Amino acid sequence: MWVPEGDSTPPKKTEQIVHLAIPAGTLAGYVEIDLIDAKSGRIKEHYEFSNVICTAGMDGMFNGLGLVSSMLQTLTIGTGSTTPSPDDTRLDEQVAASTSDGGIDDVFGYVTGDGGGQFDLGNPYHFIQRTRVFTEGEANFPTLAEIGFRDNNAPEFQFTRALIKDVNGVPITIAKTDQDQLRILYEIRGYPVPSHFFGEFVLAESNTSHSFTGSAIDIDRADKGRSWTFSLNVQSGPDPRGQFHQLGAWGGAMRVYASASVPGNPTGTLSDWGWTGAVLAPSESLSQPYVCGSFTRTKQATFEPSDASFGSGGIQGMAVRYPSNEDVLALYFTPSIKKTDLQRLVIAYSATATASLTSSL
Repeated sequence: MWVPEGDSTPPKKTEQIVHLAIPAGTLAGYVEIDLIDAKSGRIKEHYEFSNVICTAGMDGMFNGLGLVSSMLQTLTIGTGSTTPSPDDTRLDEQVAASTSDGGIDDVFGYVTGDGGGQFDLGNPYHFIQRTRVFTEGEANFPTLAEIGFRDNNAPEFQFTRALIKDVNGVPITIAKTDQDQLRILYEIRGYPVPSHFFGEFVLAESNTSHSFTGSAIDIDRADKGRSWTFSLNVQSGPDPRGQFHQLGAWGGAMRVYASASVPGNPTGTLSDWGWTGAVLAPSESLSQPYVCGSFTRTKQATFEPSDASFGSGGIQGMAVRYPSNEDVLALYFTPSIKKTDLQRLVIAYSATATASLTSSL
């Protein structure tokens, strides 16, 4: 009996595409103002309130116009009274500006917590505290009412804005004379995603549904505080977690794992969780849609047919890295992503960072 030969047509190579949406943390700012009698040093008035992080500030930071620390240089003060909006591009009526710290050094730090926190953002958070001072000959107006940081480099933009408020959150005015000094302590906080986050996606081509459990990695690293999209660059001083990293620097590469476990404590590392045996793929930038109050950076990694073919176990986990080859986020897939040596796998991953858009505590 004659048996026909098998089909000599080579197996068809296919492409699988994954789209992952990842949260990246939140930025928020807080202001303390002291009106001080210049001769005695007595604090005559004290106010605390939060501010709006302006759209232009988010856009400037994440499009590489500078690190947060470099944007918090010029503090502007004015007499305007309109409600702060993310769309603000300047103060209503700016009357003075200061770059003087009054001899008070910046403070850089990291705060742990129990998951509470203002704005319901939760803890932990990294922070930068910066002081600005208006001396006796500056900003002497009877109706000071608004305040915010402005980046005066080209292109100029307003980074933060707030109305001065009393303890009840009611807008007020401050009357400063040439007998007073005005001292402003500004604190900007970056809240990472401190616990596990979750998501779902459909794997194109195979049309299979998957879910993932994600976590930031090593969020309390004292030397870099890396671990998330708002990660802090090395900064000299007793606490070197000083400057927010540009979101554009994240996702320089991706690693995928054949064997992984659900991410553990986010203060741990991949090796702490037992993740080993990764296959690395470089990433490329894609579109970067911008929405008021948030910024999304999209990257894409491509694993060719000869890469990451993990057999029946598939890909159980992946880690996102900075260009400095430090892992910052980890995802665990359920079920695993199947990939053979006949498939190209394209993973597009978008991290969205948000800003506090409220000016009330």
